[in-house]
Amino acid sequence: MKDFLKKISTGSSGDIITAAIFIIVLTVFVFIEVRGFDFVNLDDTKYIFENQRVIHGLTLDNVLWAFKTTYSFYWQPLTWLTHMLDIEMYGLNAGGHHITNLIIHILNSILLFYAFYLINTDMLRSGALAALFALHPMHVESVAWIAERKDVLTAFFYIAAVALYFSYAKKPSLKKYIYVTIAFILSIMSKPMAVTLPVSLLLLDVWPCGRFKFEGVITTFLKVNKSLFYEKIPFFAISMITAIVTFFAQKEVGAVATLENLPISLRLENALVSYVKYVYKIFYPVDLACLYPLPRTIPLLQPVLALLALVVVSAIAVLTIKKAPYIFTGWFWFVITMLPVIGLIQVGNQSMADRFTYIPYIGLFAIVVTSIPEPKTNAKKALTSVLAFIVLLFCVVLSKTQVYYWQNSVTLFKHTLAVTKDNVVILNNLGASLISMGKSDEAVGYFKQAVEINPIYVEANVNYANALVRLRQADKSILYYNIALKLKPNLPEAYNGLGTAMIVKGNKEEASGYFKKAIQLRPGYEDALFNLRLIEKGIKK
Repeated sequence: MKDFLKKISTGSSGDIITAAIFIIVLTVFVFIEVRGFDFVNLDDTKYIFENQRVIHGLTLDNVLWAFKTTYSFYWQPLTWLTHMLDIEMYGLNAGGHHITNLIIHILNSILLFYAFYLINTDMLRSGALAALFALHPMHVESVAWIAERKDVLTAFFYIAAVALYFSYAKKPSLKKYIYVTIAFILSIMSKPMAVTLPVSLLLLDVWPCGRFKFEGVITTFLKVNKSLFYEKIPFFAISMITAIVTFFAQKEVGAVATLENLPISLRLENALVSYVKYVYKIFYPVDLACLYPLPRTIPLLQPVLALLALVVVSAIAVLTIKKAPYIFTGWFWFVITMLPVIGLIQVGNQSMADRFTYIPYIGLFAIVVTSIPEPKTNAKKALTSVLAFIVLLFCVVLSKTQVYYWQNSVTLFKHTLAVTKDNVVILNNLGASLISMGKSDEAVGYFKQAVEINPIYVEANVNYANALVRLRQADKSILYYNIALKLKPNLPEAYNGLGTAMIVKGNKEEASGYFKKAIQLRPGYEDALFNLRLIEKGIKK
């Protein structure tokens, strides 16, 4: 901080503050409408308004739970604590939770500006990097989706660790090293994706820190630079422990797809193609969706060409490491930080996700802003300014449009269905959202599409049957409840649904049996208990 204050006291503080305010104002302009947005039926349920731990706020018991649990696949205590704090401040007013995400995103953008200005004193390029980070459409998901608080929060500490490391790299000390370590641990406590930080720090040693000495053959290179590797050993140890804990936590709850369900060949093909798609979307971020379905097959030519492209770019980055080290650092920052979420260890059923780019795109943004040559003439300066304005306007317009889709579940899911194909998860979630709004007649069509595309999708079969019961089509609903039970025996929701179907058919005795079965399978199942009490009152009468 002292270094930064010293720099801005040399006469450029006005320009720096103006640039920071400009970024803040544009970011607020793009995202401010989130203050009136709702929760969405896509993880917001388990993170907030149906999570009994979170909605009861910052009690001692809940704080302890946050540090002990791996609920929702990760150990992320800081993320849970921020959600609980939001409950204390806003209750279940979704707008307040959205604003917290926005505030953290703004802090991330300004911190990124500060970090890179601290190391290179180039205000224009540092400001451009921060502006791209703040306003790029691919980052809308991380900000506008409340459940992705973990993205913006982990990035805050990740970027803070980078800023602290820049200070350490200029003048190493144990105190500064400890500060970097603390920021790293806090980032991991927000989301395990931060495990890539040790590699990121090594890349930053190449550029912009310039700490690596490129001398002789590989053995000489390693000997000369061994201290840079040694100082990262504690960070790598932390990352290794975190990765192991995360893997087993996800495997325990069945979040990690097995090789039988998802062959390694398909994972690898999808990962290669996704890398290229992510690069493409940094330049043409249109048709963005909250979920991109994982394809069942990928034409062989696509991963082959993708692999070729990745090899070529990587080779260029390595071969130009002395002449243009920013390409090496920026490219491999993107490749490495994307690795935990690229799909080789598949969690969920997405092929890729906009939110995964929140930290990785920093590397690509750095390449873009650094590769622009310094304009020498007034004409070139004017042209550069015009191009920068066009890019900025492009990002603002597309991001503001993308933000609009996140206002509620229906607008989000309908847009996603418009830009994707065979998206059974979103078809199911849209139907569920419509059911909650009392629009069963509209919902039933989406459930029908989902089960037609994927007949073994258990949740969609149950939801389709639930919608049919609401429409008094009991006989048809029983068919889909039974399909769900064949796919997943002893499913309480299916037995509860069969009970409601029997009520519609007027068979209360059989309905009572189904409700009791559901309660037996899930003691304390509130819906089934409520239905059973109604039935028993009716039978007694």
